[in-house]
Amino acid sequence: GRMSITHRIRQFKDNVLLRGLSDPYHWLSRFVQQPASSGVSVTADSSLKVAAVYACVKVLAETIASLPLSIYERTGDDGKKPATDHPLYPILHDAPNEFMTSFDFREGQVAHLNLRGESFARKVEDSRGNIEELLPLNPARMDVSVVNGVPAYTYRHEDSRVESIPANKIWHVKHLPISCTYNGDMPEGTRGVSPISIARESIGLSMAADQYGGRYFANNASVGMALKFPAGVRLSDNARDYLKESLAEYGKLENKFKSIVLEDGGDLTRIGMSNEDSQFLESRQFGVEEIARIFRVPPIMIGHPTNTMTYASAEQLFLSFATFTVRPWCVRIEQSINRNLIPKRDQGKYFAEFNLAGLLRGDLPSRYQAYAVARQWGWMSVDEIRSLENMNPLPNGKGEEYLVPLNMIPAGQ
Repeated sequence: GRMSITHRIRQFKDNVLLRGLSDPYHWLSRFVQQPASSGVSVTADSSLKVAAVYACVKVLAETIASLPLSIYERTGDDGKKPATDHPLYPILHDAPNEFMTSFDFREGQVAHLNLRGESFARKVEDSRGNIEELLPLNPARMDVSVVNGVPAYTYRHEDSRVESIPANKIWHVKHLPISCTYNGDMPEGTRGVSPISIARESIGLSMAADQYGGRYFANNASVGMALKFPAGVRLSDNARDYLKESLAEYGKLENKFKSIVLEDGGDLTRIGMSNEDSQFLESRQFGVEEIARIFRVPPIMIGHPTNTMTYASAEQLFLSFATFTVRPWCVRIEQSINRNLIPKRDQGKYFAEFNLAGLLRGDLPSRYQAYAVARQWGWMSVDEIRSLENMNPLPNGKGEEYLVPLNMIPAGQ
């Protein structure tokens, strides 16, 4: 549309003025969308229309956003305790700004990382250099370059106002940080890479299948038709014109279930393959599994169970999801906080950490059996066990004692 073209021209002018023509790959890759082999243009926005992509992003964003995120202080005995007095604690644990909760912020952050490969937030600091707010920025409007070895951030607001933001005021989290340019000017690790761009072909196939399915059912779930007449029957010009008009009227959606009268022994016959013949449903099922594989999300978690799935295997699959999918995302965010949000004077003494205990718990019998062993052999107290089960400690310090079996004595004795 006109607005879309005007908007793209404005984007083009802004970026050319910002970067000049010395880096043609940059502005060409941003404004000239290369379609997938299926002929479908795959972008971060259009890919969300694929149900499997939306479901995977939703599972990852909501799961990680729901995990408690806290700032801890290292104690002298190689332990840790929640640093509730640290200025970052309420920012990360409760609310990063006045209009978002911690869940809102991290849900959007993880969604940006999965769709665009990067997330950006502006750091608003007080006079002492402590972070007061974290304000999310749209990765699609952020341009990153390197000036004298230092990242330079340029943000384009919705009103087309262009703003240069110092690197020390930006919290930049990256997925798969590798070089994104061909000319070698951008050092490795400067930008993140979108899973959507890497898996463009697989997602494009699913998008093409969705579009085909939509057209198929819009056409009354039917394929092409052919008219056959007995040998020797030749239609006059008037008869041909009348037949074309009749078929055109019959082909309208509101007339799909009405009858058509064919003269001169004409017979209406289907041509082409049916959906079953072309394995349409099988291809769509494979597309869901392929997208789940891209995001490393078990298909059962996006409503796509397999025939071999059992209760026991599903439980192990969920634990595997927590260990091999959720945990790497958490570590990525934790280490970025430790490096970019915690002041240098506090680094090493304070650190951020997600609490994954809720995701890694087994079923009730397995947990209680493990607690019994830990309690009996003396490496967990009652209060520690009750804490893991979200229960209050016993009164008067009765739950702090550790047990040791009577037949166990130090090796030296």
